[in-house]
Amino acid sequence: MHTRPRAASRAGDVAMVDRSFLAIAIVVTVIVVGLTFFAAVAIQVTPQASAKEEAAPDPAAKNTPADAVKADPVTELNSQIERFNANRSLIPDKGISPIEQRVSRVEYEKEKDEVRCYDARGAVFLTLQRQPDGRFKGILQVKYHELVNPERHSWGTVQAEFWLPGGSFPKVPSPAAAPSVAPTPPPSPAPGAGGEKLVPLAIQLPKPLFEGTPKNIKAAPTLEKPSARPPFMVPEGLTNLALGKPVTSSDSEPIIGDLAMVTDGDKSGSDGSFVELGPGKQHVQIDLQQPALIYAIVVWHYHGEGRVYHDVVVQAADDADFVQGVRTLYNNDFDNSSGLGIGKELEYMDDYRGRLIDAKGVKARYVRVYSNGNTSNDQNHYVEVEVYGKAPK
Repeated sequence: MHTRPRAASRAGDVAMVDRSFLAIAIVVTVIVVGLTFFAAVAIQVTPQASAKEEAAPDPAAKNTPADAVKADPVTELNSQIERFNANRSLIPDKGISPIEQRVSRVEYEKEKDEVRCYDARGAVFLTLQRQPDGRFKGILQVKYHELVNPERHSWGTVQAEFWLPGGSFPKVPSPAAAPSVAPTPPPSPAPGAGGEKLVPLAIQLPKPLFEGTPKNIKAAPTLEKPSARPPFMVPEGLTNLALGKPVTSSDSEPIIGDLAMVTDGDKSGSDGSFVELGPGKQHVQIDLQQPALIYAIVVWHYHGEGRVYHDVVVQAADDADFVQGVRTLYNNDFDNSSGLGIGKELEYMDDYRGRLIDAKGVKARYVRVYSNGNTSNDQNHYVEVEVYGKAPK
């Protein structure tokens, strides 16, 4: 009576075994197919990775077409500028300014092995220098304005890096090295046409109002390190031609003080000795009332505390509108944010000594001094401007 059920049970057992083997076979098949697929992908990807490694800058072959830029340098650099501007918001709470300039053309300077980038107005605003790996690297200092708390602001710069492959501009072999010679000191201002005797410029300095370096001013590539000022040699007989002369300004209604304070001879920097102009780019202008040979200009901003005034530019001209014979004597605007061109000088921390500027005997009647806020606030302050020179012969 139980034979037939046992047979059915054995048949069920066989069916279960068959299903188990089928499941195992399916799993093995999936694994084999998957391994085959990944092996095929690996075979296809590996040559591409090798090609990328071969195309990377190689010190042994840095000037070959293998590392040439796919896009032209102008397009590539402008693309990098756009990426920087688009990613500014990724750095929280900094208020980083956008880069306004765009590359209009580039020039390769063979002697210095560097690439100079010009904007639409023909001014150089970015220079890229060749690195040890063969590529070209340039840095722009981009300003930021950070609100630390409701009572305090912070100003500073961040670095924006730009790169070009070395193959964009093949390196020119250097000539044989010349015998080394000791560096010569910078020349003193040229004497007048009559070969005048040179003497140290005598400047009456006010008392220092602070000592040391303020904590809120950080070292930066665009900020010069404090140092002693050597004697400045000029022809004999120079006087401060600016003393008591008329002063005008881009801000006709100063916030504090009177424009006459700029040439009244008071350089102390204490309350009541300076004029405060509004925020942003501003200037003061001095009329010497007749053309003169100018050898030195000394500018005192507010120096009651350590601060750095931005975009300090000093110009001389033949007319009050600064159209005729305009010459730039000093410029530390490193990013052309004031629109007067990229400057070569470094920013500096104002102190009781003022900023002495070599005017190189230029002949002019009007002197204009620009600034664009400072590290403590957005305003512009002028304590005194002295112009040392003499009437032309």
